[in-house]
Amino acid sequence: MTIPLDAGSGPRAGGASPRRYRDLPATELEPLLAGGGAAVSWHAVGFDGEAPFAPFLERLPGDMRRVSGKRIAEFLAGRYCAERALAAAGGGNGQWLPRGDDRLPVWPPGWTGSISHADGIAAAAVVASTAGRVLGLDVERWVAPDQALQIREMIATPGELSLLSMLPPERALTLLFSAKEALFKALYPQVGRFMEFSAARAVAVGDGELTLQLSEHWSQAWPQGVLVPVRFLPMDTHVFTAVSMELAAVT
Repeated sequence: MTIPLDAGSGPRAGGASPRRYRDLPATELEPLLAGGGAAVSWHAVGFDGEAPFAPFLERLPGDMRRVSGKRIAEFLAGRYCAERALAAAGGGNGQWLPRGDDRLPVWPPGWTGSISHADGIAAAAVVASTAGRVLGLDVERWVAPDQALQIREMIATPGELSLLSMLPPERALTLLFSAKEALFKALYPQVGRFMEFSAARAVAVGDGELTLQLSEHWSQAWPQGVLVPVRFLPMDTHVFTAVSMELAAVT
């Protein structure tokens, strides 16, 4: 599915309406975030170029004002999606997420969330937090075959690629990369450290779901061997992946 972009009104922050922006209808990500034992609220946008989120430039962290316009647009799009997802979940309206010392978004008390963006698309998801609740969302543009060859050994084992042999190799690699990113985003708030891609392995695939198994000890709550389901939603230009579950469901 191609993400169409409509010229017209878009996000506002007291300024003029930008162009080339649209919210993604709720039905598009429902298969991705359904289940998991809790209602997940989300928001996603498709956008073109650097202009659509310019009204939010005054909210940009000072140390980001020197990065590229593309990176700024993606950051602001992600924060916009997080604000809308929180509003939809009842977590307040107009709340712009600050960054923590680890440079990751700080969600308000009582909420767990995740933000992701790729070229021309951004999304955020949020759920009411509990002790065992984890949530990770990722979106990636399909990598080109030559790029896949350059990063294959870092991301996947031959066995993982064989598991996804029904897909072109570059799409299998992109899906594995995104699924592991979603897993890392979900577990980082509880584990408190980043892991290598080898710390999880794909062991099963079904209809819209890839199962990852922790191949290393991540923490006392997340030991080696734990199985984590990762939902995935392929589109024409991107793939979405998400981890949404309660720890009790897998222990």
